[in-house]
Amino acid sequence: MLTTNPLASAEPTDVTRRKFQDVEKYAGWLGKGTGPTRVRNGVQELGKAIDGQGDVFASVQALETEIKKLGSGGIARLLRHALQSLRAALRQPLQ
Repeated sequence: MLTTNPLASAEPTDVTRRKFQDVEKYAGWLGKGTGPTRVRNGVQELGKAIDGQGDVFASVQALETEIKKLGSGGIARLLRHALQSLRAALRQPLQ
């Protein structure tokens, strides 16, 4: 059966890598604690998935869940927007 997952791509594009770097940067700005640590771990897992070592769609969903737990503060808002932008880039066809 063929996969219809729009987030599954064979090779990440430069745009995808830049968008992921934004997510990674904002996650690095988070303070200490259990929630921020889970977000940073989720970002690491997403990076591995983008590089072909996991399920990108599941990693994005798990990371979205962890970011929601942070609340609606400034960095959490930046992370949500960056992740939405990355999700959109992942849906674009490879060129």
